[in-house]
Amino acid sequence: MRFSTPQENVSKNCLLLRARSCRLSRSDEEGTAMKTFENIDAKSVKQAAALLQKFQQEKKSAIVVSGGSEILQLMKERVITPDYVVNLKTIPGLNTIKEERGGFRIGALTTLSEIEEHAGSGVAADP
Repeated sequence: MRFSTPQENVSKNCLLLRARSCRLSRSDEEGTAMKTFENIDAKSVKQAAALLQKFQQEKKSAIVVSGGSEILQLMKERVITPDYVVNLKTIPGLNTIKEERGGFRIGALTTLSEIEEHAGSGVAADP
């Protein structure tokens, strides 16, 4: 059995999970096909929530991703087999940092690098 390197996994994940609302399927080296799923790039939190509610009512499985590369491997191994993958990375404003009431509001998708780079955050990270 051959294991992918982290770089190979990242490349495959980017290719698969960034496709726009299309049916995707991949096969591993043993010939077992990954379950076909539909990737949806959410445009807003409201849309993502509505989609998840709709899928639940239709008895369809769905997962939410925001860049997690381990998800694709779990799908490849059929540990998880969602009908839909809802991508939150495409929702504007979830990676913002705003000063408010003597503190900061940090968006759910803000990375540690973005916090470190934020000029007004006052956060100093050790190298």
